[in-house]
Amino acid sequence: MLNKQYTFKSQIIVVLSAFILSAFVIYSIYAFSFSAAHKLGFSFDYIIPDGSINLIWFFFLMCLTGTVFPFFLFIGWILRTKIRRECPDKLPFVSIIIPAFNEQETVSKSIECALAQDYPEFEILVVDDGSSDFTPLLIDHPDVTSVSLPQNQGKANAVNLAISKAKGDLVLFSDSDSHLHPDAIKHLIGYFNNPKIAAVAGQLIVRQKRGFVALWQTIEYIFGQAIVKIAQCGSGSSITVCPGPICIYRRDLLLSLGGFKDRTIVEDFDLTLEVIAAGYEVIYEPRALAWTSTPETFSALGRQRTRWYRGNLQVFKVHKNLLFNTQHGALGIFWMPYILLIGFGGAILEASIFLCFPFIFYFSSAPIEASLFGLFLFVIFELITIIQYILVLYLDRNLHLSLIIAACCMKPYQLFLSWIRLVALYREFRKEKVTW
Repeated sequence: MLNKQYTFKSQIIVVLSAFILSAFVIYSIYAFSFSAAHKLGFSFDYIIPDGSINLIWFFFLMCLTGTVFPFFLFIGWILRTKIRRECPDKLPFVSIIIPAFNEQETVSKSIECALAQDYPEFEILVVDDGSSDFTPLLIDHPDVTSVSLPQNQGKANAVNLAISKAKGDLVLFSDSDSHLHPDAIKHLIGYFNNPKIAAVAGQLIVRQKRGFVALWQTIEYIFGQAIVKIAQCGSGSSITVCPGPICIYRRDLLLSLGGFKDRTIVEDFDLTLEVIAAGYEVIYEPRALAWTSTPETFSALGRQRTRWYRGNLQVFKVHKNLLFNTQHGALGIFWMPYILLIGFGGAILEASIFLCFPFIFYFSSAPIEASLFGLFLFVIFELITIIQYILVLYLDRNLHLSLIIAACCMKPYQLFLSWIRLVALYREFRKEKVTW
């Protein structure tokens, strides 16, 4: 159970400490950059009169602040995270629900991993959402309750049908291309003695680690869980998303809320915020593991993330009343604005930088010097982000050579995701039709 002694005074201390430390680091980097630029022969007196150098410094310091301050703030919250796990007074019966749609290549392994749970009382329900391949035949297992819908109705409707048929007090959701660890249930149920806790999310691990696309996603997942989700708990907030491959809910609460909704294309994010808005807490348990598949090409990744980012915009529209809502503490005051700013705001900022540099080059009285100086600051900024990623890998005990190499060249991946965010913004603004 999460120890929530998060007073206003303690929060102020953490925020001020992060601000002071980040200000010192940012000033040190600024001073080092200025000194190093002089030693490399950049003539500031020659560039400054047309103002281009000021614009370059502005973009550099803005990006640096947006990277360094949140990182130190997260570390401060992580250091405050104290979790006390308890075994429930009585082991609850758990229903594992696995929705499937055209997953003939992976669903059998998912069922096998679910059956291997080291837990005394559970059932497995697999719902085929109108698949056109051999999925309906593969889920016909003697130890599994299988349900096949005559036609595709969407993941939300398929899962809700399984919830209505489930017998468990708790409902664990997984995906048909994900593999649960045998101890997943044992770790997830250690919070439900607390009636305020309605859901617990586990840790996702990228199953395939070949190629830069998979390695970059691995680093992204590690940062989002080992840093962001643990920091969310440390800030006294619920986590913002219970991921589809491994999360567990109180079944009675799901029924009272009407289950998953199909009003957005990211029903897991939508439901998590709905549970929080109802006055409950959502916790992260890093010991509960699930291995999940991720896109292996930029094309597949682009399609996935376009859906995700459009879905995020839809969820923020549905739950706009949570933004800056002090009733939910750090969730409304910090985390939801942060998700918007660091994601879509960051993409717009990067686009602005790329659009401004041609004008700087054209109108500057010293275009070559200004461009080289901008490139110099870009290299310094990238070195800072690389150090952060490597530190995250160290904290997560994942400091492997392949991941270190991938961390050193994350920029193409970051630029690609920024582009996809802009595409998602455009398509959502135009209300283009999208399905899961």
